Amino acid sequence: MAMKRSSIFKWYMLWPMAVVLIWFACEPEKEAIPKPFLSVDKVLNITDSTATLVAYVVAQEGNITFSYRITGSTWKKNTKPVKTGTKPVMVTFDLKDLQPATYYEFLVEVSNSGGTESRESSFTTSAYRQAEIIFKPTYDFTFTFTSIKQALTIIPHQDSSIVSYEYQVRNSNDWTAVVLPTRYRGNDSIKLVLELNGLRAATDYDFKVTVSNRAGKSKAATIISTAAVSDYDGNFYRAV
Repeated sequence: MAMKRSSIFKWYMLWPMAVVLIWFACEPEKEAIPKPFLSVDKVLNITDSTATLVAYVVAQEGNITFSYRITGSTWKKNTKPVKTGTKPVMVTFDLKDLQPATYYEFLVEVSNSGGTESRESSFTTSAYRQAEIIFKPTYDFTFTFTSIKQALTIIPHQDSSIVSYEYQVRNSNDWTAVVLPTRYRGNDSIKLVLELNGLRAATDYDFKVTVSNRAGKSKAATIISTAAVSDYDGNFYRAV
């Protein structure tokens, strides 16, 4: 009887270990994360100083590194985590403070527990661009015997573009110059209305605008006129 009790005691001591072993044996293995997929698309928003690198990634969980450089110089790197499903996800990286008209190499690397994928490409920044100036017809705006509002549109194309204008009685060679206090920037159209006061009635004026940026000076000129007569309702008319 003593032998039987000992055997039963040992069985009760061992059966929890058997259950644990069975549980581990039956636990499904975790699926391994596959090697990342990586595709590099065309570079967007290229200007003289900026660009946006674009990549399409399937990594599930991992990291993506964007590197760029001027040929022969040291790589500049930026790494950030990336998490995707099973379909490609667009990942972008904005570059700033680039040099104009310059060839850049770039490298994109994606890594996870399944491995690493990399792609190389390149782009060239645009050269400095002079500003654009587009005059609007003066008849769309107010003019009186002694004042004119001249409308125009500018596209600075650079940071800190300076706008100035000059005017004189037609062919008098006696210019009055004005520099606007605001500096303009960007590649979007900017509408301006420049107001000239203290003018002579029924007089033609030479009028020119200059926009200066890092690419140089852009100039545009036109002829503007003050009113010659007005009617009872306060409408002004130029002489023809």
